[in-house]
Amino acid sequence: MNTTDYLTNKYGSGLPKIIPGMLKKNMYQLFAQLGFKVGCEVGVFRGRNAREMFRDIPGLKLYAVEPYAHQAYSTRPREQERYERNRRETYNRLIGKNVIMIEKFSEDAVRDIPYDSLDFVYIDADHSYDYVMLDIILWTRRVRKGGIVSGHDYIVPGHVGVLDINIKEAVDDYISMHKINPWYLTDTKTAINKSDKCPSWFFVKK
Repeated sequence: MNTTDYLTNKYGSGLPKIIPGMLKKNMYQLFAQLGFKVGCEVGVFRGRNAREMFRDIPGLKLYAVEPYAHQAYSTRPREQERYERNRRETYNRLIGKNVIMIEKFSEDAVRDIPYDSLDFVYIDADHSYDYVMLDIILWTRRVRKGGIVSGHDYIVPGHVGVLDINIKEAVDDYISMHKINPWYLTDTKTAINKSDKCPSWFFVKK
């Protein structure tokens, strides 16, 4: 199955194309329709999103990347107690799932994944421009041709500051530099929960 042709026939094209009614859950269901089985979430946090992936993608094998430690220059500093609590919540939510936890920073964790081995990656780690761009560059190399590179928080509604600007600029710059067309956003108009009010972005690796 040619992923680009499938998406274009199903949703049309655009720079970006907002898919009417598509929430993050529907995006994962799309991954399942495409036969995706091996994925990675970069930035697991408390494991809620990873649990949703398992609900919507039958037979999923997931690499889950989260250091649970403070990184220098991070835009999301936490106290160590908070990191430990997040870690416990993640492991509790993913008990019995086919998940491989990689408790390393993204630029270190990527070395544990072979090139061109993933059906998809979902990036939701540090939100500063440099880290977002680095994650896109490094993890796109781990996605196979025809797989999907995706991430969260393309825009954060109601947030006026560096958070949303940095993510949007990093995604836009990468897509522009690599002349990616089409690429897609989930639809915030039908969103109910906080997570879906921040659109996810995705494109096909060619």
